[in-house]
Amino acid sequence: MADLHVTVEAIQGNDAVLKNGTVELRLPLQYLPSGVRLGEALILKTAPAAEVQQDQYENMRRLLEELIN
Repeated sequence: MADLHVTVEAIQGNDAVLKNGTVELRLPLQYLPSGVRLGEALILKTAPAAEVQQDQYENMRRLLEELIN
């Protein structure tokens, strides 16, 4: 797991716009702590890309097995 430091830049509907330097990320509010405020600094836990790719590979493999059987 890696830490991603972001700031809450805006809340639009059910989404929060988070910013890390020049990179913006839009994330549903349900994935953030309740009561999050504009300007608040957050640390998000992220999975390394290799872990995400392995999970996606395993999901695809299971789906293909189900389709074949």
